[in-house]
Amino acid sequence: MPSLGRSFWPSWQVVVGLLAVLAGAAAFWHFRSQLTPWQQIGGAVLVGLLGLGLLSRLSGRSLFGPILFYDLVRSARRGRHAFLRCAYLTALLCMLFLLYLNWFGHRGGGIDSLWTGQTLRFNELARFAEAFFETFIAVQFVVV
Repeated sequence: MPSLGRSFWPSWQVVVGLLAVLAGAAAFWHFRSQLTPWQQIGGAVLVGLLGLGLLSRLSGRSLFGPILFYDLVRSARRGRHAFLRCAYLTALLCMLFLLYLNWFGHRGGGIDSLWTGQTLRFNELARFAEAFFETFIAVQFVVV
């Protein structure tokens, strides 16, 4: 009888990940009647992608290969890229804060009222989310 070597058994991280995906799939199946159709589709896609990633890890093959991984690690360690990422993050946060200030700064009290809990009606909340998304996409477009 052949012995199963150490390389046959998956690492504990993969086993824990597989158990987590199975638990998530079971919870998703149990609560599926309480979800909207779009949430059901999103949950099924998420569980499927996580399962696909774990299966590729179990088979010993990466979805993208070693060259892409090496290139990502190598390019992430360059100092110039770290500075550009910090500059991008700062620009994005400044733009989103200006949007927040524009929406909540005029509600009385000036800057001090920004940090108090304020509520929006549903239609205002939808417009705020739309403006937030448009600002985020505009910053993305300028950066690209």
